[in-house]
Amino acid sequence: MILDFLVENKIAAVVGPTMSYKSKIETRKKTWKTLGLLHNAGILVALTSDHPVTQCQYQFIYAILAHREGLSRQGAYEILTINGAKILGLENRIGSLEVGKDADILLLNGDPLDARTKVMRVYIDGVAVFDIRDNEELF
Repeated sequence: MILDFLVENKIAAVVGPTMSYKSKIETRKKTWKTLGLLHNAGILVALTSDHPVTQCQYQFIYAILAHREGLSRQGAYEILTINGAKILGLENRIGSLEVGKDADILLLNGDPLDARTKVMRVYIDGVAVFDIRDNEELF
């Protein structure tokens, strides 16, 4: 409902929670199409959950739903990675894989936008903190 205002004033947006009841006035008209509409209009947009109410480990699922409803594949990757860093002014340190940045990396067994894909390994600051071969699930 405020898309034109955001575009006109070059205001970034952090969208969410969406995986919940529309009990708040600010979420009543928001759908999974919202992320694509904002991204396609040139708005710098990131995705958020309402952890612990809507779990942050399901961010991939949220991006998949937004992609299904019109957000481009590239847009889905950006709302999960670099856009949040840009909004916070931290894109020189986090949000993408580049020499000199913090090394937080997920290794997946498939397409990040496929709900069947599993996290196989997680590295934080270059240190392995999760490996599915240790017979545990991340979530």
